[in-house]
Amino acid sequence: MAAVKNHGAKVILYWLNESRSHRILWLLEELKVPYEVKVFKRSKQALAPPEMKEIHPIGKAPIMAITREGRKDLVMVESGLIIEYLVDHWGPQLKPRRYPEGQEGQAGDETESYMRDRWFMHASEGSLMPLLVFKILTAAMRSKNVPFLVRPITSLIAGKIESTALHPRIHEQLEYIEGLAKTAPSGGPYLCGNSLTGSDFMMSYPLQGAQQSGLITKERYPCLSGWIANIEALPSYHAAVEKTKEIDGKFGLFPEM
Repeated sequence: MAAVKNHGAKVILYWLNESRSHRILWLLEELKVPYEVKVFKRSKQALAPPEMKEIHPIGKAPIMAITREGRKDLVMVESGLIIEYLVDHWGPQLKPRRYPEGQEGQAGDETESYMRDRWFMHASEGSLMPLLVFKILTAAMRSKNVPFLVRPITSLIAGKIESTALHPRIHEQLEYIEGLAKTAPSGGPYLCGNSLTGSDFMMSYPLQGAQQSGLITKERYPCLSGWIANIEALPSYHAAVEKTKEIDGKFGLFPEM
């Protein structure tokens, strides 16, 4: 494994409350990477403030910058990119071995842990999160922000969408992931085996959100419930929670669903 060379690089995390920023904060704590936090707060409409666009045109959390004296800042968005970048430079121990010894570079011979890690890193935002964002929208149709007289109608529509289209698709995803957690290499307890990988950090946000919304229960998804309990018991996770309380006065992970 190649030596990590950072040459005085510093990390700045542009943090937004109740956002994907938390999993980056947790990873920084796990890797013990010195970092600085720049705090942003959501508007009353739960939107990221426009000031974030001054950091990156996308203006969505998380945003991370790598700064080095005499060099232009490297600014990046998207959780998957940020996690992979941090793992590449500060956490090579979080990368599963790609090939069995003696089979390096042979297509089709990748280890199960490696292929799981690659799938989870993409499935988090590609498959699961779009459904959970839709779940947030249907929850908003029942919220107190909807005028009282029309709320019964919007609630009925939301319930119909959830029962006929949304929840079946979410549970299809969760049942598949539950099966993967149940058959994790070496018996787990993490998604890709007996040690943390980048995909544990990547999947934490959607799976904890699904649990918060009541979609993941111990009865229906015992392995995923156990995995969530395991990661939330880690010292680095506790450190990230405490850092959030220090920043925001409270800990909030996901908008109400």
